[in-house]
This record gives sequence, C-alpha cells and structure tokens, in this order.
Amino acid sequence: MYGVLGFDHMAQETFRMKSKGDILRRYDTVEFKRAYIETIKKLENGNFQATDGWTNVYEGRKMVIATGVKDVLPQIEGLDFCWGRGV
Repeated sequence: MYGVLGFDHMAQETFRMKSKGDILRRYDTVEFKRAYIETIKKLENGNFQATDGWTNVYEGRKMVIATGVKDVLPQIEGLDFCWGRGV
C-alpha cells in the first residue's frame, strides 16, 4: 500500500484490520457489514434506509458506501516491478 501517510509499505490487509479495530474501539455505534445493497432511500425523517439481497433493512443518519478500487494496469513489460516504486 502506498500514498497513505503513516502507513506507507504496510500490507493492505494489515491496514484494514488496524483501521477497523481502531474504529470499533472508538465508536460503539459503528457496525461493519458485508452485503449487496439493492436499494437505498432517504426517509422523511432525514435518515437513510438500505435493503440488502436478503431483505435485511438498515437505517441510519449517515451512510458510508465503500466500493473498493482495483488498479488495472496496461500490459507493459516491467511495469509491475516499477508500480509503486516510481510509476
């Protein structure tokens, strides 16, 4: 992992585990779920409501949508070696 101050060259999984642990220790109202969300709507009271593929309903004042990122590199010889080291 590169470009995150204080975490440069840390394995991505280590960063995720540390970040998740820090958040859960500090905020007792935060919950992490791994789900496929089918619908999101804003309710009249200002809250958001999300429904997943198993008909579970989640409601909250704030919603974080994390979709992830995957670098798709062109097929250039040597690029994989240089990626994150100067490119």
